[in-house]
Amino acid sequence: MTFVSTQLISLDAIGGGVGYNRDCNTNGFQVVTGWGDFQAQFKVGLFEATAPVVLLRGEEVVRNFGERLSSQRLGSVRPDGSAAGSGPHPFGRATVVAIGSDKLYIGDGRGYEIEVYDLFGNPLPSIRWSGPSLRYDRNLVDQLANQAVTQAPERSRPALRRWYAEMPKLEQLPAYDRILVSDTNEVWVRQFVKPGTVGEEWAVFSADHELVGRLRMPPRSKLWEVRGGRVVYSVLDSLDVPIVRVSRIER
Repeated sequence: MTFVSTQLISLDAIGGGVGYNRDCNTNGFQVVTGWGDFQAQFKVGLFEATAPVVLLRGEEVVRNFGERLSSQRLGSVRPDGSAAGSGPHPFGRATVVAIGSDKLYIGDGRGYEIEVYDLFGNPLPSIRWSGPSLRYDRNLVDQLANQAVTQAPERSRPALRRWYAEMPKLEQLPAYDRILVSDTNEVWVRQFVKPGTVGEEWAVFSADHELVGRLRMPPRSKLWEVRGGRVVYSVLDSLDVPIVRVSRIER
């Protein structure tokens, strides 16, 4: 494990100087989203934080895609009324990005569509597909609450129950929450993971953006990379210890 180099990111370009989501390719390009300006955007309860999405090469800004949704968040205050902080709504949308050898992908999960650009930042035809209903279901919140409360220390459970009971309703669920690009420029899109989901569900698109298949991962697993016709993923054992595995993709 020999250290090679450090890759700098121009944080001045993403508002507030804090990165949130990013991906890079072997040619030195990076696509980065920002967290947003906490002081200027903070609100109590549900709010939508925004920040620029930028395409970088080193510290050079190749293109600034402008202000985009960073994430839908829940803000809270201290007893004295001062801002305590904020965190992503567990069912909220967030802008996710990915980059391949010659294209980059941006999407906020509002629908089954992902924006596509070349590495000069010029727009290309979007990826579109169909999927399950995005209707917000309070039962999902209850499932998540029961799961979180069961796993929390006993002294924290009453406050956690109240937090979930008071959680603001959203207009919809996200369509997806992750994008990966393989070494052959296939685009893998993870359907939003709901409570009770047996395993991650991925839609797979060819380098020409045709839907070529769908993949359901094993229970309690997380997909990390797709390389050389194989998937790299981790799975939790009976003690919740992650084990890294590599499996061949069979079509």
